[in-house]
Amino acid sequence: MEEKKEIKELMLIAKKIVPKSVYKKIKLIKNLDEKREVLKYSIKVNLELKFEELKNKIKKLEENGKETFSISLKMSVFKSKIKLFSATLNERDFIKAVEVFSEVEKEIKHV
Repeated sequence: MEEKKEIKELMLIAKKIVPKSVYKKIKLIKNLDEKREVLKYSIKVNLELKFEELKNKIKKLEENGKETFSISLKMSVFKSKIKLFSATLNERDFIKAVEVFSEVEKEIKHV
């Protein structure tokens, strides 16, 4: 029963970040262990993709001579939040990672 609860929580998290086409395919997986592992991997990879997107935006800002020190600091926090979530798979940790992501995005827009 505990396993189903964990999968349900991971599905809620995945719905927020994993592309719909991938999410639909994950829902079709019958084996619970396989579903849990695919969910973990999909969520982690999509968070890392977000990280890389931001990193590229920051690189462009630096090329244009903009100051990005504070953004770079927040990026390191975002990376650590991704690692923390990957270890705990806790929804609170996911929410914190998304909050830091949003803050970094806002700062990039205001530079």
